[in-house]
Amino acid sequence: MNSEKHLTMTELEAGLDAIRQAPKNEGVLELIVRRPQIDDREILEVGELDVAEGLVGDNWRVRGRSRTTDGTSHPDMQLNIMNARVIALVAQDKDRWQLAGDQLFIDLDLSTDNLHQERNCLSVPLLLKSPINPCAGYLVHPLDFLVF
Repeated sequence: MNSEKHLTMTELEAGLDAIRQAPKNEGVLELIVRRPQIDDREILEVGELDVAEGLVGDNWRVRGRSRTTDGTSHPDMQLNIMNARVIALVAQDKDRWQLAGDQLFIDLDLSTDNLHQERNCLSVPLLLKSPINPCAGYLVHPLDFLVF
């Protein structure tokens, strides 16, 4: 991996046009990352999605969640997806994408407006039921990224 570079707000904003050009109807799955244990990542060529388990082999179910009253895994948070163009801008190096903690990196317009159109896959809006908050891994980035 190359050394990390934290972009300024000006540099992040300069990448917005490319992000906004993401396909709206059909995208490309650029990367699949499984998290078998906390802070461990495996890049997969093929992943299996299961209704009960999420990405098979990921630690989602056993890790639990602080947002549930009993600490169990939140059923609406099985998968984390990220726009491939956003992570390409922020990470600067594809080897660093996996550090974001997301499992699926897709070149697709993941904006709320686009995903809530009836023409898109019905399962995608289910991924967005809960508010999106940056995971702890993002907290190592400067404030400009978190605001962006």
